[in-house]
Amino acid sequence: MKHPVILDVDFDFFFDSEDWITDFPNKSLQEETLESFSSIFKDISFEIVVSHDEALYLWQKENYRNITCLHIDYHHDWHIDKKIFKSLTSQSFGEMVNCGNYAAIGAKLGIIKNFIWIRPDDHNDYEIINPRESYSLNEISFMYLTWSEFKNLYLQNFDTSIIDSGIMCLSPDFIPEKSMWEFFKRFNCTDEFISKSLLYRKKALQS
Repeated sequence: MKHPVILDVDFDFFFDSEDWITDFPNKSLQEETLESFSSIFKDISFEIVVSHDEALYLWQKENYRNITCLHIDYHHDWHIDKKIFKSLTSQSFGEMVNCGNYAAIGAKLGIIKNFIWIRPDDHNDYEIINPRESYSLNEISFMYLTWSEFKNLYLQNFDTSIIDSGIMCLSPDFIPEKSMWEFFKRFNCTDEFISKSLLYRKKALQS
């Protein structure tokens, strides 16, 4: 059976820092990387989400199983206590899901089979994840690549038609407000999505 290929992107990938916006308020959008990405994946229709954990619920809604996830992000989103993780079931995970652990939970639920984490070129301080050793996920493969490595290895022969769907996450607590409005325009966001994003940002920055 063919494994669906899902493109899973966080907009913070295109900035010069992974830090929260409160810690790095003067983040700069890396236009060259964004335009390179946009030219490669121009044929992908993205489902936009405010917080990245919403991806898990979209995958569940579509009944995805054993996907190959191309995860383009500063963060691998596998941050979860290993003891808690091992005790999770399909009935008990609901209250545990957040934007930092949804990918790990997706693997535990059988949604993710192959996880390819593509990180920015200058992001060298990252955590190495071994799903077999750390999470007892013996059937899960996990690969690390920088953006340049991904382009050099795959893009000459990369066929975007193999991608079943794409998710683009805004992550308002990691994005300068000016860039949020650029996001809204780029992805033709509805008033409802804009209001939800601004409220999310306000709550996140007050916490």
